[in-house]
Amino acid sequence: MISLRDFIHFCSLPPQTMAITTSLTLFFLLLHFFTHFQAYTPEDIFTISCGTTGNSSDGQRRWTSDEDTNYLSFIDGTVSAKATRQSPSTNQIPYSTARLSRSQFNYSFSVSPGPKFLRLFFYPSDYPSFPRNQASFTLQSNQFTLLNAFNASLNADAQATTTIFREYVVNVNDGERLILTFTPSNPNSYAFINGIEVLSMPTDLYYTPPNEIGFKQVGTTTLYYVPTSSALQTEYRINSGGQEILPQNDTGLFRDWADEQAYFIKENPRLNDLPGDWSGKMITVNPDYVAPKELFRTERSQGTNSTLNKISNLTWVFPVDCGFTYVLRLHFC
Repeated sequence: MISLRDFIHFCSLPPQTMAITTSLTLFFLLLHFFTHFQAYTPEDIFTISCGTTGNSSDGQRRWTSDEDTNYLSFIDGTVSAKATRQSPSTNQIPYSTARLSRSQFNYSFSVSPGPKFLRLFFYPSDYPSFPRNQASFTLQSNQFTLLNAFNASLNADAQATTTIFREYVVNVNDGERLILTFTPSNPNSYAFINGIEVLSMPTDLYYTPPNEIGFKQVGTTTLYYVPTSSALQTEYRINSGGQEILPQNDTGLFRDWADEQAYFIKENPRLNDLPGDWSGKMITVNPDYVAPKELFRTERSQGTNSTLNKISNLTWVFPVDCGFTYVLRLHFC
């Protein structure tokens, strides 16, 4: 039985494939009691709808205009615009408007010290005077390069999607601001952004706490640490055996837990890889921000036939980028 995976790495290059396989039958005991834990409350929350005027709501969260704040530097060199064409299936907020420029521009946020979720929303499209195929730029956050010569339209076409979402974890030191610097790749290109979310997060969620010894890298005896001097990029956050868990149903961190269908390889649906639903059971998650309880109420199992388990596997396949270290987190109940 496996409940989900939470997948982060240190940035991006040409795709390879990572296969996650387990052939064990895991027996588990669900907790039959319930203890109430208050959902995590971030100290810093910024949700910016770029290129808009006034505030707006997507039905779940309030979005702030970047024109009515002091977040944006070099505003005179930028343009706010609506996409020439808007897909009916695309959320209006924050994807309907964008901040665009053929020169460098910055966003700056005054935040508390510690790790932050940084989420970026892009809608590669034609904008007035900004053709879709000319969007190519580099994005830096403090000392980290998060996107390098990033061609938004090529990425969207390769993924067969109309929107692009990127999530990072960046640590901000005491006395620093969180700064995003967008720089066009060349004089004929431009940089753009549709939405920005900055959210404080628990200090021990992804970075290795100072009092812990780290963990072993696969295939070695070497201990590995995830220091706050690294930036992380989320690759996959999967709910096994269940449906997508939307950000508003997370535990205060607005994470999206996708369903597994695009990654799970069915070998023999009649004999193994069985989904399970434990929605009637009371489940305790401590600390509560590790993952929502709904995630632990479904699972993917091979069943209890030991003969079949020895000749079959549970397999998920994830396209990844070569040249990076990946942290793989498995959640069990």
